Amino acid sequence: MAQTPFRHGHDWHRSQPTPASPVGVQARNPFQLQPGTPLPSADQQPGVVPVHEVGVISVQTLHAFYEALPDPSVQQLTKVVEAHWPHASAAGSILSLSTFAVPAQFVYILTDVIYYATCPSSFLEGPPVQLEAYQLTGLVHFELTLGDRQPMRIDSSMFSPYGDANTPAAAASGWSMLDQVFGARRGGSFALYARSSQEVKVQVVIDVVPRFSLTKLGAHFHGFAVPEGLFDDIFRRIKGGT
Repeated sequence: MAQTPFRHGHDWHRSQPTPASPVGVQARNPFQLQPGTPLPSADQQPGVVPVHEVGVISVQTLHAFYEALPDPSVQQLTKVVEAHWPHASAAGSILSLSTFAVPAQFVYILTDVIYYATCPSSFLEGPPVQLEAYQLTGLVHFELTLGDRQPMRIDSSMFSPYGDANTPAAAASGWSMLDQVFGARRGGSFALYARSSQEVKVQVVIDVVPRFSLTKLGAHFHGFAVPEGLFDDIFRRIKGGT
């Protein structure tokens, strides 16, 4: 039987009372306006909320948030991995950021993966400076594997910032942007998942050695840790199984 992963805090396992309503506002159904609440006028502009409705909608949103909290066995997950930039780097070399295994009897559902890099400050003893989205494009790319498989296909053709107009673009198969959410750009939800005991590996491939100094590269993951039995039950229901 799956065990709930360790959580911080005093007496977190005890059931907590429903959060009190804001002062002066009676508890209500978050999806139903109370009798007597004025409805929007017919000529109301789309996206504009009348002042007299702001309090009602705020309470609805607050209660809907608490009702949408996950099962107590589901724990929110954040993991950060980093590596120092090697001083003796060469094109084609691979820098390992991290390799970690999913705990037994759990599934990691990753909703966001974001890569970042920093370089030294131009001021003496100044803090490191974070690089922006495309400043390493054509120089390095990130690779992510879940259980020895690529979670999605990424094909790119990138130019070295140090090449001339006749230098051809180089083919790569990894994520090349910083501070951008990893994944397909679409309106719906998108998530990756790694099952119990599978390894999650994060690597950086150096395509062209940068001519400027770097201090470190890293990635942070956000998502949920879900008991494997619960995950399988939800997966079967989504797929129409029993």
